[in-house]
Amino acid sequence: MKQVLQNLKSGRLATEEVPPPICRKGGLLVKVGCSLISAGTERSKVEVAKAGYIGKAKRKPEQVRKVFDAAKRDGIRATYQKVKDRLDRLSPLGYSVAGEVLEVGADVRGFNAGDMVACAGAEYAFHSEYIFVPQNLCVKIPEGLSLEKASFATLGAIAMQGYRQADVSLGNRVLVLGLGLLGQLTIGLVKAGGGIAYGVDIDKDACDRAWESGADEVFIRSDDGIYEKLMTLTDNLGVDSVIVTAATSSNDPVEFAGRVCRDKGRVVIVGAVRTDLPREDYYKKELELLFSRSYGPGRYDPQFEEKGMAYPIGFVRWPENRNMEEFLRLVSTGMIKLDHLITHRFSIDDAADAYRVVAGETDEKCVAITLNYNSAGDGRRFMVLRHTEETKTPIKKDSVRIGFIGGGNFARSMLLPNLKSVDGVVCEGIASRTGASAKDTADKFGFAYSTADPNEIINNENIDVVMIATRHDSHTELVAKSIEAGKTVFVEKPLAINFDELKLLEDIVMRTNARLMVGFNRRFSEAAQIAKRILDNSKAPMNIIYRVNAGMLPRNHWVHDLDQGGNRIIGEVCHFVDLCSFFVGSPVKEVSGFDSADAGVDPHFSENASFVLKFSDGSIASVIYSPFGPSNVSKEFIEIMADGKGVIIDDFKMVEVMGKGRSKKYRIKSDYKGHRKEVQSFLLSVKDNAPMPIDIEDIFRVTKASLTLALLGRIFWGVPIK
Repeated sequence: MKQVLQNLKSGRLATEEVPPPICRKGGLLVKVGCSLISAGTERSKVEVAKAGYIGKAKRKPEQVRKVFDAAKRDGIRATYQKVKDRLDRLSPLGYSVAGEVLEVGADVRGFNAGDMVACAGAEYAFHSEYIFVPQNLCVKIPEGLSLEKASFATLGAIAMQGYRQADVSLGNRVLVLGLGLLGQLTIGLVKAGGGIAYGVDIDKDACDRAWESGADEVFIRSDDGIYEKLMTLTDNLGVDSVIVTAATSSNDPVEFAGRVCRDKGRVVIVGAVRTDLPREDYYKKELELLFSRSYGPGRYDPQFEEKGMAYPIGFVRWPENRNMEEFLRLVSTGMIKLDHLITHRFSIDDAADAYRVVAGETDEKCVAITLNYNSAGDGRRFMVLRHTEETKTPIKKDSVRIGFIGGGNFARSMLLPNLKSVDGVVCEGIASRTGASAKDTADKFGFAYSTADPNEIINNENIDVVMIATRHDSHTELVAKSIEAGKTVFVEKPLAINFDELKLLEDIVMRTNARLMVGFNRRFSEAAQIAKRILDNSKAPMNIIYRVNAGMLPRNHWVHDLDQGGNRIIGEVCHFVDLCSFFVGSPVKEVSGFDSADAGVDPHFSENASFVLKFSDGSIASVIYSPFGPSNVSKEFIEIMADGKGVIIDDFKMVEVMGKGRSKKYRIKSDYKGHRKEVQSFLLSVKDNAPMPIDIEDIFRVTKASLTLALLGRIFWGVPIK
């Protein structure tokens, strides 16, 4: 299928051939008929991509701070590679489309194949022939309304939410600052709701267009006497509310809004503007300043947008999808006019020309630009092949043919770069959730084909090994399918997120004698290998203190979702259980521990925990896990005492060995946490038909212990691991 993609590093933009998405639970597979380019919003994204490194840094200062924090924690080289990879990617564009439903996923309510729908979301509603969209980001199109006009639904919802925040009622006087596409739609909404609409913009053409949108009065910002004219129009009281839809680094819109707003009036920020509030006007008038959150309630809430949770209408009357519906109703009844806003129409094949207009590389004025799709029938291609000399090279008999599932940050930075470190590895196919990610990853790491369907990897008879690096909730199903298909499997941790999943995999492995490895990488690190050599043959039980300064993740991060991520104890503490087991060389016998979950509802409280592992040989390991530590303290610090010897590992970058009054330090220079060595060891085992680097019984026992730590409760003592 065709999709509009932009390289984040170079800014190059083109219509590319990528594999189409598949329909998944909770959403719809939609064949797009028309999509909308918002000249203001998408111009900003394109300009950032085209800017150099310094220009990108100036526009995204918060990202620069994250880079510096990462460099302190992970080292300059590793951080540089991550930043370089993230910039050198193909990024999808678009967030407002309309089309026909081809397929309905499980648990979807109110939609059927053949429905005409409008779809929203910068994470889903791309400029693409086919898209997958969660159900709460889709609405049905009123009968008789064209797909072109329906493609305005997302922008309409944004304008609608700003309008609702302004609390406009019959006869209210409303000033709209900024008359781009959002401003024009806002003018129409104010009039549709019985308000009196005034508009201001720096551009004369935008002001002229606002008359067609229904404005009662329009002013060019550079004209003299605007303040006085507005005061005259409002009986010297000022406007009831100001909706700022401009996009500028200037503080003028916020300052001017404060001047013209009446006593106890309201200023609503919809556009990206500077907000240094002038105290005089805002304080004396006791003005309300509100920010409008995109399409409305539900935006950025994964429970609503991704899981399809409905907000009760008695508590949330206008979530984002109902805003979209209402906007389309107003358009279908003629109360909102759109024809005068569509300045250009392009085919999806000519999207690059459309964005040249958006970027101002031509002399043409634009407001709304539509992209039209002329795909006849269902012309999807589920795989995209790379036609290169490399893919035509004959495959040797002793080769290892890899199929990879997952194309996220971790896979691209830690696993995929290491596949070719072993001779004879053939990168056959890669699957990722989006076609753009699949194509981009295949091109970068030399896979013969890309797809969005994991089954195209699992069921490929030419593939020997399936490697899985997806979100946690998919691991068990993908591992089970791959084993049943006769593949050797590598899966990133965790192997399972509950005991039922683990039991299912245990049964399959026992029945098939499958070859399976889980990505417990730390035991392969140079630091761990040094410590293991020192500690081997210790006569006395070990005592290990493992302190983890985990840091906080956003509260809505998918790892906190019990269905998707399990939680961070399941997803990360399994690493530490495995490493302690590796040092001791004896299975975990019992676990004890407690966390701070009863101290509050924040998910980080349940991650603030201390655990004790007791091993069969009498060794004890204490794992202290906290999300609340400072960023300038190393993430992982391990202290091991046994048989008169002591070993300290500081973030896998330094090892200090002590004993008999002497000490020695080892400094690690690369592959700190062992990802490269882990992949090499696994692939060599496959190639040589040797035992897996980690015994399967150890994998199951570590997973059981980790699940017990996460699932048995806030306080538990001496729980046996069987």
